[in-house]
Amino acid sequence: MAFDPRYPQTGHVPHGYRPQGYPPQRYGQPSPSGAMAVTAAILGLLGALWMLVLLVWTVGGSVVSMRGFVDPISVEVALVVLLIVVSLAVTILLVVGAVGVLRRREGGSKALVIGCVGAAVWAVISLVVGFLPWVHLGVFMWLSSVALVALTLLTVVFAMVTLALAAAPPTKRWLGYSVDF
Repeated sequence: MAFDPRYPQTGHVPHGYRPQGYPPQRYGQPSPSGAMAVTAAILGLLGALWMLVLLVWTVGGSVVSMRGFVDPISVEVALVVLLIVVSLAVTILLVVGAVGVLRRREGGSKALVIGCVGAAVWAVISLVVGFLPWVHLGVFMWLSSVALVALTLLTVVFAMVTLALAAAPPTKRWLGYSVDF
C-alpha cells in the first residue's frame, strides 16, 4: 500500500482541528465552584416570593389605613400604585435573574443585581408610604411602625446579600466558564 498525500494518515489530526471525543485540556485551572452563584439564584427566588408577600401586605394595609380618609387622587394613592408597579417589576427581575443564573447566563446575574437594587428602592418607598397615613391623621402606632421598619431593614439586608453574591467575582467566573464536549 502506497502513501497517498491527499488523505491524512491514521491517527493524524489536520492542523486547526481538535481530536473528536475529548474535552479540551485545562492544565492547572480547576473548574470554578458554582456555590455562590447557586446561592444567589436561590436567594433571588426567595426574594421574589418575599416581594409578593410584601406586595399583598402593603396593598392590604394601605387600603385599610387610607379608606375613607384619603382622596382617590392623592400622593398616597400614587405612591401605592408606584409600589405595586415596582414590586411586580422587581419580582419579575428576580425570577428571570435567578433562572438565568441557574442556566449559567451572564444576563442572569445582571438581572439579579438590578432586581436587588429595585427591592431596596421598594423598601424605602414602602417605608415612606407606610408612615404617610399616620402623619396625615396625626396618629402614630408604635407596633405598626416597628413592624414596618423591621420589614424594611429585612428587605434591604436580604437584597444586599443577594446583590453581593450575584456580583461577586466567583459568580462571574462560574457563569463565564464553559465546558466544551
